[in-house]
Amino acid sequence: MSRQFLLVLLMGLLLSGCFGPFKKQPKPEPSPELVNIIAPTQSIKWNKIKPINSDKTQIKGLLGTPDFVDIHNSGEDWYYSYVRSVDYAVISFPVSGDLVNHVQYIRYPEWK
Repeated sequence: MSRQFLLVLLMGLLLSGCFGPFKKQPKPEPSPELVNIIAPTQSIKWNKIKPINSDKTQIKGLLGTPDFVDIHNSGEDWYYSYVRSVDYAVISFPVSGDLVNHVQYIRYPEWK
């Protein structure tokens, strides 16, 4: 009886030893890599623009003439486009009040 038990136990160990390495192993998870978006040097010029303090001459000196200007009842919007930007960058100027010809609103470029 014990001889048959040892024989079955030996065969079980041999089979598990042979087929054990062929078991499906879990796939290792890749380590996440941080993506750093490096803004071009053009963004340094955009950081110098401050609402209320910056005027049209300073903007033209820093960024140049806008790609197009949208003039409407409440003011004018200057649009700048860049190759690496997702959307247009916008600078808004009011046409009346104390802040005429000074920056009222800035939408900075979003870099790819």
